Amino acid sequence: MKQEAIQKKVTKTASEFKIELISTVLQKDVFLFCNETGRFSDNYFDLLPNMKKVVDFETTHTENILFKTKSVNSLIRQ
Repeated sequence: MKQEAIQKKVTKTASEFKIELISTVLQKDVFLFCNETGRFSDNYFDLLPNMKKVVDFETTHTENILFKTKSVNSLIRQ
C-alpha cells in the first residue's frame, strides 16, 4: 500500500467548515479528527485516487481549529 500525504483544503462557511480531501493514491479507512468538539458529516471512509471528497464539520467553535487525517496507508511501513 503506497504512502502519500492526503491533500487537505479547509474553508469556513457561515455555519460550518468544509474539508476537501484528495490523494493520487487509494487511501484506506481515512479518519478525520480535530482539536474541538463537533460533528463530521462523514468519517472513516476510503478516498479513491484523484477523487475529491468533501466533508462538512459542524461546531460552535470558530477559531484555531486544526483538522488532521489518519489512514491505514500512514500506519503501514514499506
